[in-house]
Amino acid sequence: METYADAVKRFLEQRRQRDNSYTQNELARRAGYSTSFIAAMLKGACLPDYDGVERISRALGLSDRDDQYCKSLAARQKADANPLVREMVEHMELQVKEAEGSYNTIPLTVPAQRVPVFEINAGTELSYDDGGYPVGVADDYLSIPGLTDPNAFGCFVRGDSMVPELEEGDIAIFSPARRPGSGDIAFVRTTDGRTTLKHVYFETAPGGAKHVRLAAANRHYPDERLPIANIVHICPMYAKLKYRRESA
Repeated sequence: METYADAVKRFLEQRRQRDNSYTQNELARRAGYSTSFIAAMLKGACLPDYDGVERISRALGLSDRDDQYCKSLAARQKADANPLVREMVEHMELQVKEAEGSYNTIPLTVPAQRVPVFEINAGTELSYDDGGYPVGVADDYLSIPGLTDPNAFGCFVRGDSMVPELEEGDIAIFSPARRPGSGDIAFVRTTDGRTTLKHVYFETAPGGAKHVRLAAANRHYPDERLPIANIVHICPMYAKLKYRRESA
């Protein structure tokens, strides 16, 4: 099977046949990469990210069809290099929230947007970095259909605070660009740098003060009420990837 590096070498050779001045160095310049990176990539030693694949395709003047072919090769190689991602694609289904609040299952295909996914315990409060993402490098990247929010991110669910809606091993995808509604599952960041994954309810106290009630789906966990002023971000869940569990 042709690899991404094989495909780029083939398209580079085709481009060179049309313009013998189009060298590997010229590809690096036009794609915005160092010559050493392009040399390593052509040897199969590394892979560009999704945006890099697009830049290389544009630099080579590829058609949309050839660009999509290169993207599919690169995505498959990344998945093959990570057994967790490969298992995810084969044994999970994507459920996207609809307007009425229910979740519809749609095919997990290869769409336009890659989303960083982090390891986060659903029952634990973690720190956020200044960029608005959980601290640390993303553990993986997934392509999510229909999503157009450049700041979207996901997390692996660890823990039982959101059972039965989110279970151990599921993945929640959050979209900061979407407006949260009362009752939504959301990723919440507070002014003291904590984050938590809960249902959010917007409530008004008898005296008129507004607060947010954070409620776990698992009722063994107590609710928490925070003043609106103590909330930095509320990122509603856009979709969830659920393992297909066999019925008993």
